[in-house]
Amino acid sequence: SSLILPGVSRSLLIDVLQGNGIAVDEAPIPAAMLHKADEVWLTSTTRDVVAVTRIDGVMVGDGECPLAERAYREFQLYKAFRLR
Repeated sequence: SSLILPGVSRSLLIDVLQGNGIAVDEAPIPAAMLHKADEVWLTSTTRDVVAVTRIDGVMVGDGECPLAERAYREFQLYKAFRLR
């Protein structure tokens, strides 16, 4: 979206995910759809990948975020072995 900042962590994570066979689709998402999502997560320079488990006090999906956890692990591996 034009409203999302093109951050370095976000860009690197997209490359890492695609390099590991995980499809990445970027598209505008209405806020109402976030409540229906299985997972919602953010990227951050200081925290890398952060799972969002609640929005407006409502649990996102079942509260579990296996894809976010995998994304975090893959990103840590990338940083450990590629960014030295």
